[in-house]
Amino acid sequence: MNLTIKEMIEVMQAYEAGSKIECANKHDTLYRWEYVPGPIWDWSNNIYRIKKEPKRVYVISYEYGGFSYTMCDNTREAARTYVTAVLPGATIKHEFWAKEEV
Repeated sequence: MNLTIKEMIEVMQAYEAGSKIECANKHDTLYRWEYVPGPIWDWSNNIYRIKKEPKRVYVISYEYGGFSYTMCDNTREAARTYVTAVLPGATIKHEFWAKEEV
């Protein structure tokens, strides 16, 4: 994964503006991202990105037709509407807010 000069500048400007930056070894194909409080900007060995914030999602687990399911949506209303209106006869078992992994 190689960033363009423009993308590199965007990451550095975001850091200057206060955004958190993550770093991964360029030669590691799994790209294990780690937060770096003070990046050294070694672009030949590392890649950098603006840290992604986890999204908040609403999770509902329900039973329908003898099977158990789990679904997520951005709002409680959308998740409940899907389960109750689209799947008549579904039984909601659990519902809660969660943070999505990034």
